Amino acid sequence: MMDKLNRKNYCIFSANYYPYLGGVETFTRNLAAALVEAGNSVAVVTNNTKQCPQHEITPEGIEIFRLPCLPLMNGRMPFPKKNKTYSRMMGEIYSREWDGVLVNTRFYFHSLEGLKTARKAEVKPIVCEHGSAYLSLNNVVLDQFIRAWEHLITARVKQYHPAFCAVSKKSAEWLNTFGIACRGVLSNSIDAATFRESASVRDFRYELGISGDDFIMCFIGRYVPEKGIVKLLDAMKQLDDVPIKLLMAGAGPLKGDIDACGLSSVYDLGRLQPPDVAALMCQSDLMCLPTRSEGFCTSLLEAAACSLPSLITPVGGTDELIPSDEYGNLLPQDCTAVDVANAAKRLYESPEVLRRQGENANRLVSIEYSWKNTASKYVELNSRIQDE
Repeated sequence: MMDKLNRKNYCIFSANYYPYLGGVETFTRNLAAALVEAGNSVAVVTNNTKQCPQHEITPEGIEIFRLPCLPLMNGRMPFPKKNKTYSRMMGEIYSREWDGVLVNTRFYFHSLEGLKTARKAEVKPIVCEHGSAYLSLNNVVLDQFIRAWEHLITARVKQYHPAFCAVSKKSAEWLNTFGIACRGVLSNSIDAATFRESASVRDFRYELGISGDDFIMCFIGRYVPEKGIVKLLDAMKQLDDVPIKLLMAGAGPLKGDIDACGLSSVYDLGRLQPPDVAALMCQSDLMCLPTRSEGFCTSLLEAAACSLPSLITPVGGTDELIPSDEYGNLLPQDCTAVDVANAAKRLYESPEVLRRQGENANRLVSIEYSWKNTASKYVELNSRIQDE
């Protein structure tokens, strides 16, 4: 534990936070916990999309401020509700002395509050990029509006002259789209052994009546268009003669598509808590994620922690965790349902390849991608930027 002279006060802005589940929220929570464990003080400023306590200190020692908001798009796009409570809470945050302010993502109104906080604290903020493509609702008209919005608000963010970092190499490259130079990579990470050992005692084969000879392919993520849900379901229709069972864990607007697919080989488990996710991954043979965009895919890290090989599109995190086909399997970026089905069938027929990939991926993630390392990189990056 560091002494008081070296103890730093960090403020992390994240538009959503637990109990809202997603990659950015997981990143924020684990980075904050690692910084606290290293002896620092950390406050997370987020939006109150789930009617949680406005202020609390978690058992890990993370201070949470949840600002009033309108939870637009089912909470995915919170809009600030600037009432008296909002003003009082921001006043408290502004009054603190911060050694570093980290803002997760560019495109929320909430991001601007983080930048204002840094300005008042007279520190240079760091904005962390979590994407590798434009946001999408799979609607041509709306997607054009979203692209325009991303450029508009990014221009506003740049007026605060923050430093930018990213969670993966692909996210760092994506920043070039907006004329932004990346100052460093703060990798999404995982404490591999802890995650694996946290697995619950649930036996999904027993619960669902799945034979020991059947091949389990799992999907973990939000049921939204950009995750490739429809493509994955169409692929399963083409695998009707192959003993592959698809176990899906998540929630979202495309749940109805899963329920209506009419396939006895597809099981919707709903949203699982992390120990059940670990159990599912430990019992699966392959994770499949034909996603359109990821900053640094959390599910890819979790799968590697459980020695589970992945079949995934080349998105954020694959450069790091699948450096070759000895570590996992890449689909084409614009893959079709036929591509997914053919790859799944080929891997079903290659158990030795999957075993070797799982071992290699686990070894890599266990050594290189811990939250302690990522927290240290943030402290070093922030110190360097403040000294400029």
